[in-house]
Amino acid sequence: MTSTRNRDAFREVLVWCLPALLIGGWLRIELLNGWQAGLYFGPDSGSYWESVFRFTQGGDFDVSGKRPWLYPAIVWLASHGPISPAFSVALLQQFAAWLSIVALGALVRIVLPWWKWFIIPTTVLYAGQPEIIYWGHVLIADSFFISITVVIALVVALYWQQPSWHWLVAAMILIFLAMALRPVGRALWLTCIPLVLFAPQLEWHWRFAHAAALVILYFPASAATAVSQGTDLLFVSTLPLIRLDTPLHADLKAELGPQVQAGRADLWRYVTTGQREVWGELIDDEPANRDTVLQSLRADKKRYSQVRREISREALKHSPFTYGGMVLMKIYFVYSLADSHERLDVPRWQGAAEKFLGRTFQKIGPKFPAFVLGDLSIVNEATLHTSLSRTVAATSSQTRVRSALDFFDHLTLPFQLAGKVPERWWWIVPAALGVLVFPWTRDGHRLVPVLLLAAGYLGMTYLVGRAVGRYRLPVEFALYLSACAGLATLPNLLVRRAGQ
Repeated sequence: MTSTRNRDAFREVLVWCLPALLIGGWLRIELLNGWQAGLYFGPDSGSYWESVFRFTQGGDFDVSGKRPWLYPAIVWLASHGPISPAFSVALLQQFAAWLSIVALGALVRIVLPWWKWFIIPTTVLYAGQPEIIYWGHVLIADSFFISITVVIALVVALYWQQPSWHWLVAAMILIFLAMALRPVGRALWLTCIPLVLFAPQLEWHWRFAHAAALVILYFPASAATAVSQGTDLLFVSTLPLIRLDTPLHADLKAELGPQVQAGRADLWRYVTTGQREVWGELIDDEPANRDTVLQSLRADKKRYSQVRREISREALKHSPFTYGGMVLMKIYFVYSLADSHERLDVPRWQGAAEKFLGRTFQKIGPKFPAFVLGDLSIVNEATLHTSLSRTVAATSSQTRVRSALDFFDHLTLPFQLAGKVPERWWWIVPAALGVLVFPWTRDGHRLVPVLLLAAGYLGMTYLVGRAVGRYRLPVEFALYLSACAGLATLPNLLVRRAGQ
């Protein structure tokens, strides 16, 4: 009987998701026709794709220490697909994003009252969300991570309503896969620990048992997906808070003094744009002057990591609340960012592809661009230009996609900033009602796990991550659900006000 009800519920969700599936499918087919290769996105893509290329050339499958292993494994499998590895991976990413629409529809059915009023607008907005569509065509792990996070939220919501070991195990498996895609998947796992402790339909001894399972299994899961970038991220994030008045590693602090003072003088500018600049200066770029404390420390990676950890720890202990405010600034700022899809402008797209892939002739190997684009005629930058031009020849598809994404951009952009003040309020008000008021209504507890998962993810991501707009996209669905929950709350508020 239960399985029959589940099948009926799935069919019902599928029917209500049809408009979104048709729109999302059409957009993605047009995109794959208009841009017939995913965008190789500079060093980010290289840290995944280089290991796959080396493996196909007879080397070891040696993934960069900055990246987990699952996305390179997917790239290797997809490299045997149609047209080219760049096309096959983009196809898989867009297909996964398209399937996640159904998971979101099921989530709407579970967490919202009057769900039939909300499922079509929510899923259609998500299906056409320009940033998600754009990053689905970029050859990095983010798109798969965005898609799997929607499924994780669905499983966690099911667990919240019917707590059981099988839902918990399913959530842990999915989150482990998310961790193997991107390190920030750990935020989802850690957020589930307090979440199970507050599961309303679970006795206390089972709450502790489920939480204990999450705590114990977190460590092997984290070790199996470990990366080496955490120290870099934390050091750059805490740089404006570095204490220049203490003797701890005073020589390095004296060298960093001007950057620290500049960041401290304008924290808003630092967290929104300055942190990216400092990342290049301290982490990525080679310094012009090699006779520095920084450069001497870089020669000993283990010592350099230890020094940065100690300086960051000292800064956090001294200014925890200021740092918390910086994290909130990042989260606030990234919800005003929605311009990545503008890179689909064909000259801009092709120029970026030529720039990034052109560098790999020397940096990775002369055969690497030919491998990515599946075109053995590519032997130099001239033949690379010719090959890339063929991938963007379908101009009619490009026109339709750009028009559709411009339309959806006006609908989905949470708000725009004039300085530090938002200019658009029509997303903010219902979303705020959904977050602050709806959980206290009769059916509001259903939304709680989604809100906790989104809050935990955003908080831990921007705790060390830069203010990059795409980092918010894995929980973009929570914004739409919160806005719908806020709209569902309005009738109750109006009735209560009328009765006073």
